[in-house]
Amino acid sequence: MSSYDYTLFSCPPPPVIMGDRDGETFSRERDLDRLDNAMGRIYSHMKDGGWYTLAELAAAGECSEACASARVRDLRKKKFGGFHVDKANCGEGLWKYRFTGEVNADAR
Repeated sequence: MSSYDYTLFSCPPPPVIMGDRDGETFSRERDLDRLDNAMGRIYSHMKDGGWYTLAELAAAGECSEACASARVRDLRKKKFGGFHVDKANCGEGLWKYRFTGEVNADAR
């Protein structure tokens, strides 16, 4: 389990969003704590149901936009809860994301 820093938030994120990630380059020793911490910060930021750009999520997660995008994808995966995350095209390549807290029964 990760050494997630709960002091910034009123309650810890659900354990289901933590854990090993997919992909050939994932190394539990090197990446688990960093990615779990980013996921916890992003989840805590998104759980208010607001709309956020990847730049805003990256700032909240203290990570890169690529990492924030991957954490949004993780939230949609069955192994991380299979949550529904809305997305909206704001134009000119900008997207916003909203965590609804609802579980997607079709998550893979």
